[in-house]
Amino acid sequence: MNELERVVASLQSKIEKLIHLHKKYEEENTLLLFEKNQLLTNSELQNKHIKELEQLTNELQSAAGLSTALSASNAENKNRINELVKEIDECIALITK
Repeated sequence: MNELERVVASLQSKIEKLIHLHKKYEEENTLLLFEKNQLLTNSELQNKHIKELEQLTNELQSAAGLSTALSASNAENKNRINELVKEIDECIALITK
């Protein structure tokens, strides 16, 4: 029976170690799941922020394009007005002769 008692004691010791390890890994798993959820939430917030910044970038690019187009249009209008003033001056000069 002495041998049987040693085997039983050894098994009990191993079972206790396994129970302890199981509890330890359950706690670690809980912490890791919590950390994972925090990282997912952070990732979602970052993705939302990226989309907002991309939208703002697109809006700014559109505004810059419109501003450039308006500047070019203003320059063309100014040139056209100058041409018309020259033509009017020429017509006045012809009339006064």
